[in-house]
Amino acid sequence: ITIKGLVEKYISKKAVDTKDQNFRSTVSSWFGLRKKNHPGDYAENGLGIRFIWVPPGVFEMGSNSQHKKYFYSKPKHRVVIRSGFWMSQHEITKSQWLKVFCDNSLKKGHPDIPVKIERLSSAISFCSDMSLRDGRTYRLPSEAEWEYACRYGSSSELYGSLDDIAWHENNSWELLKPVGLKIANPLGFYDMIGNAEEVCHDRFHMNY
Repeated sequence: ITIKGLVEKYISKKAVDTKDQNFRSTVSSWFGLRKKNHPGDYAENGLGIRFIWVPPGVFEMGSNSQHKKYFYSKPKHRVVIRSGFWMSQHEITKSQWLKVFCDNSLKKGHPDIPVKIERLSSAISFCSDMSLRDGRTYRLPSEAEWEYACRYGSSSELYGSLDDIAWHENNSWELLKPVGLKIANPLGFYDMIGNAEEVCHDRFHMNY
């Protein structure tokens, strides 16, 4: 199991040069919806966390760039996402975390700043506890799911101007910012590039 930010697997995901790590939650099915899901549809769970539907599809994962930051992203290859899934629209915030766990240290500061996690197990525990509270089975996304959701509808590595879509080292003063202040990607996800690093629940292989 690897933290994708530590191996800098993604193009500009580590744009804010901090060690602060965060995550998104995913769920495969959403009971209670009686319609066919379309890209970008959304629903909120019992804790008020909004999830966006990502349909199945095919995309080119990784990069063939010679730049050293892409070392672990080679070679670029086709990946099939066979099943659609729901993923949280934002990085999990302090206020959302406090709806699952009691932590007085998080009650200070802006409630919509991404919560900082020390280890991957904390993100997994959040998903597990939220599953018990809400009745759905939540988990961390795979790297393929995350990158597919990030790149959806675009063949390029960025879905807009970096300053428009991301907090990075040149515009953030290396501080985490409240979620949702930049432009969303075509599916409606915010901060897919920049702000906090995000973790996935995957095993890491040197040959990608």
